[in-house]
Amino acid sequence: MRPEEQPGHPVHIFKLENQAIERLLKTKIQIHLWQFEKEETDENVFKLLEDCNLLLDIEKHYSRKENLIFPYLETYGIYGPTTNMWRIDDFIRDAIKDAKQKLANYQGDKQAVIGVVNYVIQETSDMIYKEENILFPMALKNLTEDEWIKIAHESDEIGFCLTAPAEEWKPERIALDALAVTEGYIKMETGILSLKQLELLLNHMPVDITFIDQDDVVRYFSHGKERIFARTKASLAAPFRTVIRQEVSMLLRNCWRTLNRGKKIVRISGSGSRINMSIFVTLLSAMRTAHTWGPLNLRKI
Repeated sequence: MRPEEQPGHPVHIFKLENQAIERLLKTKIQIHLWQFEKEETDENVFKLLEDCNLLLDIEKHYSRKENLIFPYLETYGIYGPTTNMWRIDDFIRDAIKDAKQKLANYQGDKQAVIGVVNYVIQETSDMIYKEENILFPMALKNLTEDEWIKIAHESDEIGFCLTAPAEEWKPERIALDALAVTEGYIKMETGILSLKQLELLLNHMPVDITFIDQDDVVRYFSHGKERIFARTKASLAAPFRTVIRQEVSMLLRNCWRTLNRGKKIVRISGSGSRINMSIFVTLLSAMRTAHTWGPLNLRKI
């Protein structure tokens, strides 16, 4: 049995989700849109609004694709599909939210609703085709079984779209030994901490930390309750620009330029969140002072 045909395999789950999305588009959204075109009653408006609420679950499908599959493809030098798909995913997300807003506050602008819902149907259907015929075959060809196991284990953290895996994927193989976590101590200039103590400290700080090395590669991220940017272990060892959205990249560029001009940043807002920047500024200043760490390469982000 091919990997994508094995229940619980990440690609098998993606394909089940695509089938559920197609059913929603064809058996509900398209039919309810036709009914709305004929008669814009409150009932027909409400049906489309309910459909849009269901379709918003597609965020989990796209987020798993972007944060689990894309970083691995980037490590193999495959950039085209990831860049283009992420951009179109964002267009679809925004269009669904726009349709929902127009329906929730419907004021008789019938053509605007028809236009945005038709756009959602077309673009979502096209994305399903691109995933099934381009992305998934490419990923299956390049990713190793170990990498698929990691993706499968991390999928639960993001969640699933319109359906859930019926069983856990367990490929026939000798179980991988977990990496032993040493209880050694780290000696610093102002004290000594065990690895466990240091990890607990970082994870309980009221900030979301991502560390990028001198080559602009993601090497670490904290795992606290307050998450600002979605990241998974699949993003480790991947170029930073491939694991963040374009608007976040622009936000960080502007922050870095402000610091280079000698100005102080207290707070910065982005992606609907407020981020305390005092620690971030301290980290950047320390990195610029260190001889082994140059400034963030903005051209790569």
